[in-house]
Amino acid sequence: GYYMATTDDINAAIDVYVEVTEGGYYFYTLDGETKLYINMVVNGTHVNGEFEDTATTVYTYDTTLKTLKAVVNDADYIFGTRNDNTYTTLGPVKASNNPFYAQFIQ
Repeated sequence: GYYMATTDDINAAIDVYVEVTEGGYYFYTLDGETKLYINMVVNGTHVNGEFEDTATTVYTYDTTLKTLKAVVNDADYIFGTRNDNTYTTLGPVKASNNPFYAQFIQ
């Protein structure tokens, strides 16, 4: 699918971590002791979030939006959801679409 998560059940949530790398951060979660990196991957006409063994997406911190973003196909993408409250989802969305987004406070 196009989304990393679809739920409004807080008990289904997983912890997400950032790892410092050259030029920004990697995003990951843990499966036991194994890191699963959260990459933004072009899939046809969409940008999907995918859990992968290797980090390929470098995120930077946007101080205005207070969120991590990545440049994909020359556009800023963040993790968020539709701004019309029709979905309870989380996935990559273009920052220019004025979505609701996950905030990270340093």
